[in-house]
Amino acid sequence: MDDTHEYETEYTVYPVCPYCGAEDYDPWDRSGRDDDADCVCGNCERIYHRMIHVEVTFSTHRKENEVPA
Repeated sequence: MDDTHEYETEYTVYPVCPYCGAEDYDPWDRSGRDDDADCVCGNCERIYHRMIHVEVTFSTHRKENEVPA
């Protein structure tokens, strides 16, 4: 196994195994919903640590029958 290759693992859409680069397309299945969890790669079977980052955004809209102040 070539451990010298660096994979993009920061702020990705899916968790990426830092050892083999495999993406985990179903991360909730393997490690549950914990924000921080140790995961087993489905490809190389090595253990890595996963962190979930959450971004909060807001949306607003006008109320249809709202009278201006």
